[in-house]
Amino acid sequence: MPLAPSGKEALLLALKLKPSIISLDILLLGAAGWNVLKDLKKDYATADIPILVIFMDEGKNYSIPWGAFDHLIKPVEKECLLSSLQKVKGTRAANSSPRILIVDDEPAIVELLSFIIEKDGYKSICAYGAEKQLMQDKQGNPPERAERS
Repeated sequence: MPLAPSGKEALLLALKLKPSIISLDILLLGAAGWNVLKDLKKDYATADIPILVIFMDEGKNYSIPWGAFDHLIKPVEKECLLSSLQKVKGTRAANSSPRILIVDDEPAIVELLSFIIEKDGYKSICAYGAEKQLMQDKQGNPPERAERS
């Protein structure tokens, strides 16, 4: 699965993969998630990608004006996630499965969100954040890089 060890890497991954939707943990380690959101919306190549902000605290006052189409608070409930994604799915071609880039530094959250959305017909692109990268670097191991289909 692709690694996004920083906000900058998450931006590059979004540019490369052009997902239908981005699920963004606003509290990414090693990056200010608000800056990632702002940069995604400022870049012509990613400005039209809908972004779903996920974080620990209430932040709707900030996420929507900054360009997110919706926000969810951890722990994310399945029904809330799917309801939020349905808002965007309805605007896409009926014959295509939206690809969702999931950016979070908690592997368990990435896997859970991926499992939930794939059961509902979405395709996931998982990007693990800084914590996993930092742990691998400290152990002297190279980072894992594998695509998820």
